[in-house]
Amino acid sequence: MWPLLVALSPLGVWEFEESSPFGQRGAKEGQLVLPNAVAANRGEIIVADTGNSRLEIFSANGQYLRTLSGRGSLAGRLNFPMGIAIDPYRNIAFVADTFNNRVQQLRLSDGGAVGTAITYAAYTTSLLKRPRAVAEAYDTFRNGEGDGEGA
Repeated sequence: MWPLLVALSPLGVWEFEESSPFGQRGAKEGQLVLPNAVAANRGEIIVADTGNSRLEIFSANGQYLRTLSGRGSLAGRLNFPMGIAIDPYRNIAFVADTFNNRVQQLRLSDGGAVGTAITYAAYTTSLLKRPRAVAEAYDTFRNGEGDGEGA
């Protein structure tokens, strides 16, 4: 049987086997409304639950573990997250916080805000407006294969 999800990172290859569905539709913890993005980190599956404005974290076998964030505009809160990327070295999620016009950094352990990577200001067109995705990129310095100048 083919894996349901395969995630690559400098820390290894994570394969999650198909199991019974998890994250049924709803607003309670462990339930999802408009799941839009998924990432894997250290054997966990992280889902950007767009409709509920939060991240839901499940084990590799689909067991609900915890909910991070919730609707709002303050640091650590989300409004319609549509994309997620993981920094496995720092155990941080970069979240495309779409309706807050920013990419926010959240700790995967407790959802606490680490910072805002980039944001939007109405007076300029040079910054971010309604981000819908983020991507992972690893430099060669971190994984010990180079001088830190990129891949």
